[in-house]
Amino acid sequence: MRSVELGSSGQQVPNMIAGMMRIGDKTDAEIRELYDSAREAGVSYFDHADL
Repeated sequence: MRSVELGSSGQQVPNMIAGMMRIGDKTDAEIRELYDSAREAGVSYFDHADL
């Protein structure tokens, strides 16, 4: 997974995240499949904000 610099902070962050806002609507099996697929693709950041 590629990283990008966060503004001028010098901090590197992933260029892709997995949004999990409505994850509670899924079954445990669906959540596991989504998480495993994202990790296999190199995703290391998961946004769990429930707006």
